[in-house]
Amino acid sequence: MLTVSGAHFSYGERTVLRDVNLRVGASELVCIVGANGVGKTTLLKLIGGLLQPAQGSVRCFDLDPAHTKRHVLARKLSYLPQSYQLSFPFRVSDVVLMGRYAHHGRGVLGLDKDEDVEAARTAMERCDVLHLADRPFDAVSGGEQRRALLAQAFCQRSELVLLDEPTSALDPAHAMTVFAALVKETDERAASAIAVTHDLNLAARYATRLIVIDECEIVADGEPREVLESAATTKAFRVPMHVDTLPTTDIPFVVPGVMAGSKPGER
Repeated sequence: MLTVSGAHFSYGERTVLRDVNLRVGASELVCIVGANGVGKTTLLKLIGGLLQPAQGSVRCFDLDPAHTKRHVLARKLSYLPQSYQLSFPFRVSDVVLMGRYAHHGRGVLGLDKDEDVEAARTAMERCDVLHLADRPFDAVSGGEQRRALLAQAFCQRSELVLLDEPTSALDPAHAMTVFAALVKETDERAASAIAVTHDLNLAARYATRLIVIDECEIVADGEPREVLESAATTKAFRVPMHVDTLPTTDIPFVVPGVMAGSKPGER
């Protein structure tokens, strides 16, 4: 599904990613974590073909995403960026239906087939925005817009979904809804998702794999709990992570420990 081999990328003279190797197969929910500015979003853009590696290669479904026509790539891959702006006052349902464009190769006004409408309805239900379908997109809250855009990605029915901070601006209940929806997508359609997130608790609870980026490289990749408790993660965040489970459940939670160099009594 996805192979990144020896990828390097720099912004001018500043190296952001170095010798990155990554493989993702079907039915995986992969979370990428790390401190601010370590290259998480850059890696997502390389996978989505928005940037091209200076060295190495990226292949999605045997395609080079940086040299594939966007409407062709969109049948296989969808991308939810950190920010998104619309120039026209579309309804929420119209925004979600835009996810079907890649399957038709024509304008949004032609998206009236039963399968398109049903795909949009299913996606809006899954993301808890069906009740907002007739509202103007620019008249709903930032969190509601975020869920509508996730519904657009689901409506696209791609095999790989890339998400950059998908739960930013969301309350805890809807943040859980988003990740639960990602799990359903990966389970029901054998699709995969790669999400950049700073929410370690959601990553620990829902991800099948956790990847840590530090100093331009992937320094840990594996089962979430093992990765979170690793020395590489402690070094990346400069604080150890304590992982436990909620009482009477196997649901994990993550609490940062004491920062290195802290004095007694400091938190």
